[in-house]
Amino acid sequence: MAVAPDKTDNFDDLLTCTICLETFKGPKYLPCLHTFCTACINTYILSTVGKEKIKTPFKCPICRQNVLMAESTGNPETWAEKLPGNHFVVSMMDRQAIRRNVKTCDSCKANNESKNALSWCIVCEEAFCESCEKCHKSFKMSAKHPIMLLKDIVTNKETVSISSLIYCEEHSGEIVKAYCVDHSKPLCTLCATLLHRKCEDVITIEKAASGIKKSEKALRLSTELKQTSKQLSDLIQNRKDLTTDLEKEAEAILTKVSTIKNNIVKHLNKIESQVKEEINTLKKEAGLKLSEKSTKLESLKNAVDNWTTIFDTCLQHGSELQCLLEMNRINENKIKFGDVFTKGISEMKNVSMHLETNNIAEEFAERVAVIGVVKLVEINASCPKFSFSNNVNFRTGKINVIKVIDLTGRNVRISGLFMEDKYVFTHDNSSKVLKYNPNGDRLTELKLPNQPYDIDQMNGTTAAVSSNSKIFYIINTHDMTLCCKIDNTWQVHRFCHVNDRVV
Repeated sequence: MAVAPDKTDNFDDLLTCTICLETFKGPKYLPCLHTFCTACINTYILSTVGKEKIKTPFKCPICRQNVLMAESTGNPETWAEKLPGNHFVVSMMDRQAIRRNVKTCDSCKANNESKNALSWCIVCEEAFCESCEKCHKSFKMSAKHPIMLLKDIVTNKETVSISSLIYCEEHSGEIVKAYCVDHSKPLCTLCATLLHRKCEDVITIEKAASGIKKSEKALRLSTELKQTSKQLSDLIQNRKDLTTDLEKEAEAILTKVSTIKNNIVKHLNKIESQVKEEINTLKKEAGLKLSEKSTKLESLKNAVDNWTTIFDTCLQHGSELQCLLEMNRINENKIKFGDVFTKGISEMKNVSMHLETNNIAEEFAERVAVIGVVKLVEINASCPKFSFSNNVNFRTGKINVIKVIDLTGRNVRISGLFMEDKYVFTHDNSSKVLKYNPNGDRLTELKLPNQPYDIDQMNGTTAAVSSNSKIFYIINTHDMTLCCKIDNTWQVHRFCHVNDRVV
């Protein structure tokens, strides 16, 4: 997958903490995927919620999304350490250090010494100086580990596994070795045996990650991130354009007021002041609303851009496993993000300003006390739909009740058609076909001679209904009328309409 060079050749921004503006030290990430130094986010948490409040949420310093830690994580002083470590960022930090020839020997570092590293063990995922490399090769367990020179890693065009060893977020110190397809979750051995032993589809993490960088899901996610970012940019620009238009509209109103004022200067001085004050108040009110919406949209865009940067960089420089894990983390946030996005768009209004003049304003001199009323007109914005797709696992996913239509009755049998602008149900106890709108309001009904069993759509407005007798009824679902009836040899309970035939 092609990735923009400006985001992959130099990813310093991805490795810089937005709080201290320095390279990450112990990077930890929040549910929104924004990453911070352990010490930085710890200081921020304590300054936000204090030391004693357990259930108090804190907001992400960047996108302002609420983060509520579980009670099992203890008091706020321990929250930062309990946050998951960003293994992908650690990997990129190692890669950057190797590229710049500043990577130190990990073994020497453990002994509080500092020596430049010359080689990299792919199995142990550690850098060694010359002496430590010899020592590493002298042990029986590590003697056959493949070693690469750091200078070869820098010039190697293929992705080399650097710090890609991933540890389980549930069980400290356990390495991720499996993947639950049912729950889309990476697992360590304990997770697989304790929490997912009843899952039907558990595979090795290597099999799950194989080919993920070139998969359709990865391509679709990358495309969705970019499309959503563009949508947010367009909406932000739209808010800014509306602010400019409001200024122009306000000036136009003031010009019109001034034109009338010139004819009756003495009488309009007081009224002009009132109009100006009203305009300024409404303009400030509208400007604050637009500014607030722009700020929220920028926060959402920041989150999406962060996901985009992380994912694009992962696709270019990360391992297959890292891409899988990053894709999972982003997908886990899509539903929550989609709810916030949809709610924000539904509440968004386009605001304009105009002056409703009095019919006799031109004869203002002695007859009119006010020129008119300045109002803010809010119109629902025509906004693009949120582009993130949401694949639902109906076996493990959650289902929310949106609307309840009461068709209860004793031993009642129900069949229905769910169309874009209407719902049509058969109700055998009442021998009726019932028509509802999408809001759940009953529109009309059709009484049949026999009890209806099943209903199926034949075309846009025509449906077939089976009954407790050997008769099919053809009805018009638009005006709920009976078109004709068809005698049948056998009594039919359930059926379907395929290629102009009833089966």
